Amino acid sequence: MAVIHKQSDMYVYALSPAVSARPTEQTNGYNRTPLIVATMTCAREIFQVIVELKKECHCTYGKMECDSHDLTGIDSINPVQGDTDPQSALVWTIDGTTQAHLEMLETTIIARVLEQKRKTFGRETFLM
Repeated sequence: MAVIHKQSDMYVYALSPAVSARPTEQTNGYNRTPLIVATMTCAREIFQVIVELKKECHCTYGKMECDSHDLTGIDSINPVQGDTDPQSALVWTIDGTTQAHLEMLETTIIARVLEQKRKTFGRETFLM
């Protein structure tokens, strides 16, 4: 409910160990994670909060951090079977029909995934 109502503070509180031991990957009745619901409802702020909660920090040096992000649920490639994942945040963002979905493309992680896909797969297509 916190994701649908775009209440990022309540979402962070609900995931705190004092309240619940639920993982961020728990699904609702429609088999959608909070990340997918945030993408569907174009809730950029809470999308960023969810991505930040899922990141893994490897090292810090002053104000610099070296982080890695689990792309499960974000990238359009299913990590298990290797086929297209229609329930990914990238697919929901690209297939969206509103201006808010286009603004979701500017989200840091979505923009980086699209840039890497363009460099890896699109470059050869456009050069030939």
